[in-house]
Amino acid sequence: MMNLRLFCLLFLVLQGQFSFYVNSLSPPDDCAVNCGSMDKSNNRSWIADVNSELFSLVEPPNQQHSDIASTAQPYLKIPYGTARLSHSEFTYSFAVTGGEKCVRLYFYPASYHNLNRSDSFFSVSSGGNTPLPDFNASYAADNDSDPEKTVSEEFCVNVDSGQRLNVTFTPCQTHTGAYAFVNGIQVVSAVSDQRSLCSCWSTKRKTRLIVITMVSLSGLVLMFAIGFLILKQRIKKARVKAHMDNMDPEMLSSHKIKSSLRSAPCRYFSIDEIRIATVNFDDVFLIGVGGFGKVYKGFIDEGTTPVAIKRSNPKLGQGLSEFETEIEMLSQLSHPHLVSLIGYCNDDDEMILVYDFMANGTLRDHLYGSTNPPLSWKQRLESCIGAARGLVHLHRGGKNNIIHRDVKTSNILLDEQWVTKVSDFGLSKIGPSGESKTHITTLVRGSQGYLDPQYYKSQHLTEKSDVYSFGVVLLEVLCGRPPLLRAMEKTKSQGSLVEWARKCHIDGVIDQIVDPVLKGNIATECLSKFIDVALKCLTHDRHQRPPMSDVVEGLEYALQLQEGREDTKISSCHNEGTTDQSL
Repeated sequence: MMNLRLFCLLFLVLQGQFSFYVNSLSPPDDCAVNCGSMDKSNNRSWIADVNSELFSLVEPPNQQHSDIASTAQPYLKIPYGTARLSHSEFTYSFAVTGGEKCVRLYFYPASYHNLNRSDSFFSVSSGGNTPLPDFNASYAADNDSDPEKTVSEEFCVNVDSGQRLNVTFTPCQTHTGAYAFVNGIQVVSAVSDQRSLCSCWSTKRKTRLIVITMVSLSGLVLMFAIGFLILKQRIKKARVKAHMDNMDPEMLSSHKIKSSLRSAPCRYFSIDEIRIATVNFDDVFLIGVGGFGKVYKGFIDEGTTPVAIKRSNPKLGQGLSEFETEIEMLSQLSHPHLVSLIGYCNDDDEMILVYDFMANGTLRDHLYGSTNPPLSWKQRLESCIGAARGLVHLHRGGKNNIIHRDVKTSNILLDEQWVTKVSDFGLSKIGPSGESKTHITTLVRGSQGYLDPQYYKSQHLTEKSDVYSFGVVLLEVLCGRPPLLRAMEKTKSQGSLVEWARKCHIDGVIDQIVDPVLKGNIATECLSKFIDVALKCLTHDRHQRPPMSDVVEGLEYALQLQEGREDTKISSCHNEGTTDQSL
């Protein structure tokens, strides 16, 4: 019965994709702009950056206009030799047919007009989405192995019939001196498989189109082919199982996880099991989207066990090394405040991790930006203490000290009992070992707004980098807002949560940063201790930051002060005239 259902599902999917393919055969768009170049004869494939019937440059009125510049590097290939740049927003608007379009952007970070290349902070938006939020071209280039340090990014966007494709570049409003730039833009129709920039047209997709074409020729032939493939796969799995049953335990362990992962084995899932658990990745089960890809709620063990299934997308940041790192780290870690890994899948070029299901989502989900009721102050304190304990175990609890490298509220999860668990170890690193080694040198990775400034400048990574990030988390919990604001409704001084908190602390008005829903519920002594812990974590000199064990002690003391205030408040109800000091 299960094979029949799977077969019917495959048949309907292939039939639907064939209909889409046939209906989308429209004339392809193909336009490549050499941004910043006025030479109309420089290349047949690239057109000059001059308004034409194919595209136009749009800039809002009453603002500084964009400029063009040359890299003065004759050896650079088109389109990296010239650029359009601006401290203000600008848009390239393309006249295209309706349908899905693939856009590729080219960047060569250089000191254009003596601008600092590190100030190239900007976002790229198109079709109502922002595929490149807070993009730093120089940072991306420095993390690339390309000796010429050029960068290309690509994404797909759907354009309605009669509409134009707009690609907008917006400098980051919270970064002083920020500017946006681009060297080249290519736009093609996704249905043009020979010229498409999207890999939604790779070798596998071409093979699939061949199979889809067969549907129109003969349904019987397709049914026979699918039945044959299912039978072949079952025979292959049976042979693999028989082979592994005869292997000794040591060799079996090395086959359950790749040879580069020397830790304890975890459960292996086939892609078929994952598809059944998520009903073929139905959006109904989608519970989260991040920089890595998507997270689904699924059910394994014949639907009896709920799990979280993270399906990584290599285009969005997490590659094979991060995938293997997370398996390796979680396989050797066990702690009540660290998320548990159940298993993984790497069939069909998929990189999927299966975790315990956290019923109450992320800590961020209960602070701002959602319809969830906000956590009470005591719940927030307990959540911070749990996350801090998890980080203590990472730093000092195992045979290796591990640095998380991406501590943030969206990587702190809450289970059905509101127990806090730290998650997402794809960027984690084994810390320095030996008394003579104080740090490890590595490329800067992490999330903007949480990055340790010393790590960003020196590429020297220590446990204190996690401490800094956790200090940002503490301020987020207290203030109920993100670490960076990009909206214009806030003043410049409030753009950075860390700088705003420091200024208010110096001015003696720290109560101004407290989340309005917490007003009147925080004991004065508790707030003072909590702020003291947070600002110590955020000290510029990492040597002056406390270890996470001291952070735990400080937060536990703050919780005691809060509970003492609440006990006093209860007793004061029986004594007239008793006052209560709180914020």
